[in-house]
Amino acid sequence: ALGDFALSTGTRQALDKRGIKVLFPIQAATFAAIFDAGKDLLARARTGTGKTLAFALPVVEKLLLDKATQRAPRALVLAPTRELAQQVLGDFSDVAHGRLRTLCVYGGSAYGPSCDALRRGVDVVVGTPGRTMDLIEKGVLDASALSFAVLDEADQMLDMGFKDELEKIFAAMAPAGAPARARQLLLFSATLPPWVRNIAKAYAQTDASLEAIDLVGSGGGDARDGLGGIVCQASTDVSHKCVPVASWSMNHKVINDVVGAYGLNGAARCVLFCETKAECNDVVDSKEITYERRALHGDIPQALREKTMAAFRAGQFKILVATDVAARGLDMVVELVVNNKPPATRSGWADAETYVHRSGRTGRAGRKGTCVTLYQTKHRATLEEIERKTKNAFDWVGAPRARDVLSAAADAALRAVEDVAPSALPCFEDRAAALAATFAGRHGSSATGGYAEALRAALAKLAGYERGKPADRSLLTNSEHYVTCHYAAGLPIHSISYVWNFLRRELKPEVCDALKAMQLVAEGDGAVFDAPASAKADLVGLDGVSVDIDDLPKLKERAGGKGGKGKGGRGGKGGGRGGGGKGRGKGRGSS
Repeated sequence: ALGDFALSTGTRQALDKRGIKVLFPIQAATFAAIFDAGKDLLARARTGTGKTLAFALPVVEKLLLDKATQRAPRALVLAPTRELAQQVLGDFSDVAHGRLRTLCVYGGSAYGPSCDALRRGVDVVVGTPGRTMDLIEKGVLDASALSFAVLDEADQMLDMGFKDELEKIFAAMAPAGAPARARQLLLFSATLPPWVRNIAKAYAQTDASLEAIDLVGSGGGDARDGLGGIVCQASTDVSHKCVPVASWSMNHKVINDVVGAYGLNGAARCVLFCETKAECNDVVDSKEITYERRALHGDIPQALREKTMAAFRAGQFKILVATDVAARGLDMVVELVVNNKPPATRSGWADAETYVHRSGRTGRAGRKGTCVTLYQTKHRATLEEIERKTKNAFDWVGAPRARDVLSAAADAALRAVEDVAPSALPCFEDRAAALAATFAGRHGSSATGGYAEALRAALAKLAGYERGKPADRSLLTNSEHYVTCHYAAGLPIHSISYVWNFLRRELKPEVCDALKAMQLVAEGDGAVFDAPASAKADLVGLDGVSVDIDDLPKLKERAGGKGGKGKGGRGGKGGGRGGGGKGRGKGRGSS
């Protein structure tokens, strides 16, 4: 309960207005170390678990206890992006509730108002490293009298190239010849790469004053495990799904289906991550994506970025297409995250830390969420390495089927109809009767049947399916006009050549040549492959072959899958001697 912590009446009232009755685990675990013990802190918790308030609460309370007045800032909080800096300032302002002077500084904002505020005196400055360093070098921001130095999302600072700026900012906190001053260093992050640990050791007051609190490695408990190597882990409140894409040209179609099936037909807030600004623009401009979306990346002017974020928060559109840097400041609840490909470093290695940050945009504050990553065959090994590093079990599923997307769209249309105010219904009574009569005459049905036909047509129109059901795609590669088939051998098999030999004996050459993407299943007793929909009749009845399966079984990890950089096995129509099969028979085929 809030009463268990040294929070002032004003702070408790501010938290109550936000509906906060108890502190989240990271907030409770770090409060005493910061407020009571005066420790330097290196803290790790998953994105979306309340890290900002974890340092804002004790910092505000300690500053309020210090009655000394000064013009120089007493707390400096550094954040990697302007959006995150604005979010952090909002939390400080809410908690302080007018009792402290706060300021946010970032690139793209005017210097004049910031300089004026600093000359008048500010208690807390929140800023991006670049603008903060500029103000220090201009002699406007005095960093020598700080009681607190805070790095939020510290793991992203190096990735974004802020190493030099941070070193200069820390040097300005202890200028040559100035008396030593006690200053608490607080580093909060979702992951703890070596660079973050080195920063903590270099700028802590003493080695003894530095404490590490990890709420990820222990599954959410309070684990103080020193500064050793710590694995990163994605949120367990997120359902992690991996969806195959046959080729890059299919990417936008699959994105549209994923948003439809997992994003409540576009009604749920979704962040779609792209590697580059050009990819963001391609997604926004795509004619294959039917849902409204807007881009957020570094080439967009600051004023438009802020307007876009405000519109996204207000629900004016549901899909934000963003690069990693631009999305760092997201602070609202998001139900769905989509990666247009597995995150990787510039050298091609699996980037598990970026995956943790991306997937952490959903499943926040105890809510459930979904993260869907699209991958081509060449990306599978990268995604498998991310799965291993994060210690999260990924759900390797097929792309949403046409019926799945249609069902989600129908549910959304139904909800829209149910939300219509009863007072509006009489206004459409005559039109409804006329429409029902039209459908009754068209289909030769009764008046009741006409109403039912008209209602089905209205739902189809609302759901966006007035032109009929779209072409289905296969589960395995998401290829149009293909179906995924499962071959169960009934005995252990170690190579797809066994399956190919069986199929070559049983099928016409032209049918066999059209099969593709064969992979062994994890159980080791079968394989899956894609076949043209036109070949279903040839496959039905083959012993052990199930045609057009609904669920993709877990697949055997490809050779090189643990390397993180390899492209995985090729599959293909392997030959080889031996192999087998039981010949034709009734089997388990299904149409």
